[in-house]
Amino acid sequence: MHGENRPDAKLAAADAGAGKIIAERDCKACHGLDGKGIAPAIPNLAAQRERYLVNSLMEYKDGRRTMPH
Repeated sequence: MHGENRPDAKLAAADAGAGKIIAERDCKACHGLDGKGIAPAIPNLAAQRERYLVNSLMEYKDGRRTMPH
């Protein structure tokens, strides 16, 4: 199988598409689509380590962390 024909490649593409929708809806206003905060007090997501981002997202999902809206 080649690249896009593999089931895991299709799943990754679907996840990336879903992630973009969520980022545009929930993250863009403060962090921008490039992951760089739009104000000094907003963290730069583009420079964070993967482990930090995954843990933070899980905390939001589980309700242990809330977005400051």
